[in-house]
Amino acid sequence: MLALIVLFACLCIICPIRSCINRTVNKHDALDIDMTYSDLALMFPTDYDKENPLTKGKGQLRLMEMQMSNETDEDKKELLKQQLATMQGQVNQNMGMQMQQYANQNMARQQTYQQ
Repeated sequence: MLALIVLFACLCIICPIRSCINRTVNKHDALDIDMTYSDLALMFPTDYDKENPLTKGKGQLRLMEMQMSNETDEDKKELLKQQLATMQGQVNQNMGMQMQQYANQNMARQQTYQQ
C-alpha cells in the first residue's frame, strides 16, 4: 500500500495534474470572450438569486424573462409568457408573506428584549 502511495506521489511530481488538464482543455473555447453573462446564464446549474430565499422568486422571474427573450418559437414564447404571469403573481404573494413573517419575528424580538 505504501509503495502505491509513493508511486502515485512520484507520478504527480513528474507529471503534474495541471499539465494533464491543460492538454485536455481547449484554451480558445475556455477563454471565449465573445460570450456574455446573458448568453450563458441559462446554462448555469445554480444562481445566487435562485438559491437565496429572499430573492428566489425574483431570480426565477429574471431567468424566465431571459429564456423568453432567447426563444424564437412563438408558441413556446406564448407559453413562457403565461408561466411568467403566473409566477409573478406567486412571487408577489410570497414576498408579502415573507415581509409579514419578518415583521412578526422583529416584533417578537423587540418584545423579548423589553422583558
